[in-house]
Amino acid sequence: LDIDMAGAVKTETDTIWTSNDGDITIADNVTGDFDLTTASPNGTTSLNAVDVDQLTMTGDAAELHGNITSDDAADILSAGGLATIVNDITIDTTGNNGALNLGDIDGANDLIVTAGTGAVDLRDGDIASLIVTSGGATTFQGNFATLDQVDVDSGTITLNAAGTINAGDTVNLDATAGNLTTEGAITGVNDVTITATRGDDTDLEVEINAAVESSAGNVAISATETADGAALVDVNADVSGATVALRADNESGVEDATVTIANSNNRLGSTTVTAEQSGTGSGDTIATVDGATVADEAFTANAAEINVENTLTTGHGDIDLNATDVLEINAVLLAGEDLHLDGDNALRANLVQHVGQHVSDLFVVGCNRGHLGHLLPAFDAVGI
Repeated sequence: LDIDMAGAVKTETDTIWTSNDGDITIADNVTGDFDLTTASPNGTTSLNAVDVDQLTMTGDAAELHGNITSDDAADILSAGGLATIVNDITIDTTGNNGALNLGDIDGANDLIVTAGTGAVDLRDGDIASLIVTSGGATTFQGNFATLDQVDVDSGTITLNAAGTINAGDTVNLDATAGNLTTEGAITGVNDVTITATRGDDTDLEVEINAAVESSAGNVAISATETADGAALVDVNADVSGATVALRADNESGVEDATVTIANSNNRLGSTTVTAEQSGTGSGDTIATVDGATVADEAFTANAAEINVENTLTTGHGDIDLNATDVLEINAVLLAGEDLHLDGDNALRANLVQHVGQHVSDLFVVGCNRGHLGHLLPAFDAVGI
């Protein structure tokens, strides 16, 4: 049997609405300082605005017409089924910092999630846009697609291996209090920004383990440590955009700021790698190319120590390696244009066999002591 309620509903106790074989339709608002549970295993539950202590929805399908406020937590079809966002809505669990566990959703409308310090778990999505604000952990468990932007501001952010993000506009993932890890692919039409910040003396890591792409914009990936922990950016997959910026910054303390390109094969856009101590930090700044890497245009690295341990290639631009301390090259460099090598205190190029067929000049500058082995003799070494 169906359950239909035409007017506003105020609950006076914890409430359960169940329709085993039909639909549940609540046409007006539901309020009350109690828990609300709906179950429609073979039908659709349709809700307007809801303001309760805790909302739990199970069933085959749901339609969300209005904003949902659930102080303690909200679980919307996480066990299965499909929820449709009929209008632009907000799901708010900030009252008691409740968690949001959201199942598959669709609808050509916007979703805003605010969760205080509560965790946010997302599964498959196909909606207009997504904005998440949470001081807790946000996890993408499934394939999430939007017509417009995806914007997540959360304590920590994880994109599981079963998950993807595919946005029709920008992607902005900002982990404000801890690590950010991607095991699934991220695609945005415009700029893709992936950042993490931490300030509790614990090492901070941004780990990219699946492809990141901006089809018409730039990609920026960064980790900023504001206390005594290390700042680590590990790129283990292709990163594609008009430009790609990889940055690690330890603003204070004695730990390192490190950018590592570590996958066996990496395809990057025109790339700038920066490892720095922008404040009072006294640790090392290190940029390392461990995996064979191809940048579509130029490749620039700036750090105290730069290590190239695998083939580094640019398609049409310079390779520009600027080390304020030691530059060490133990692999092949293939530059589409100029090759600039700068190690202020030491430059060791031990296994460079080729510089590239279209290079106009080789510049080696600024090193107090250097060892250049197997560089092609047709190029001039300037300023050693």
